[in-house]
Amino acid sequence: AMALADIFKTAEMGAASEGDDAFFSMGGRDIFAHLLLAAAISDRPISDVFLWVSDDNDRTPIEILSENGEWPLVTDALEARYNTVDVTRSGLFAQAQQMAASLGRQAASKWVNPRPNARRFNPDDFVRSKATLYVLSKEGADNAAALTTALTAAVMNAAERYGEENGGRLPIPLVAPLDEAANVVRWPELPKLYSHYGSRSIILMTILQSYA
Repeated sequence: AMALADIFKTAEMGAASEGDDAFFSMGGRDIFAHLLLAAAISDRPISDVFLWVSDDNDRTPIEILSENGEWPLVTDALEARYNTVDVTRSGLFAQAQQMAASLGRQAASKWVNPRPNARRFNPDDFVRSKATLYVLSKEGADNAAALTTALTAAVMNAAERYGEENGGRLPIPLVAPLDEAANVVRWPELPKLYSHYGSRSIILMTILQSYA
């Protein structure tokens, strides 16, 4: 949940925050991660996170975590965020709302919420196939960078798991040519993965319009 929240934070807000901005952006990231966890363990669609983060009076996530019982520290941390003074709580939730912005777009939500007769993409099945996945986004207010990055990360993590099942390396290399990576794959972990993934037969290629 925290790794996914980091992806949404970077995609929607950029990587760097300083001073007071860091307090609110990292606090908002933590709230967003805890809401993602609550949605996951209760098998709710990810769009519920958008609804929760838009209403800091809705304590449903705390109830879910408390009833589950496996995450007492997370439950206490989230409850403390809800119970902080109004001005601080508003600032933290405003940051989390910005991170969750793409989940509120109807055109994007239909791709991430279960629908009748829609086939669910399974990254573990994909990395065992010889199929090709095309991940598309664009610049501007309607970009889906958070979702395309999360999808790419899910595939890479599945490939890493599959490689571990085969002695550390994929039996058939997976090649990921990330064209327009700055727009499509805003993954904070990406720079640290090139050497590591190369040793696992996961070949990352990044194509940029400019270094900036």
